[in-house]
Amino acid sequence: RALVIREAHQKNPSMLGGSEAPNYMVKMRQWFYRFKDRCGFAFRKRTSVGQKLPDGWEDKWRGIVTRTLALRKDEELLEVLKNKYPELEDYTMLPPWAIGNTDQT
Repeated sequence: RALVIREAHQKNPSMLGGSEAPNYMVKMRQWFYRFKDRCGFAFRKRTSVGQKLPDGWEDKWRGIVTRTLALRKDEELLEVLKNKYPELEDYTMLPPWAIGNTDQT
């Protein structure tokens, strides 16, 4: 908010009667909120990127990769893919697009 008000004041120092006018900052704040609403701006708070990784995450990650590779080589799943999409080339391993999100139950 302060940045926008400062920029507006620098562009037009006499805006709303200038900085010597009574209640100048109150008027500028009111102008800012009208300006924000008119332009569709929103305040956004910067957040951190996710949570801390748990202890032993490397082993958990390796387990997920191992299970995913095993699923990609599963003969029954390959047969389902071939039956559902007969026009596809003959796969020896499930393509990545054929695997859904594994953390959903």
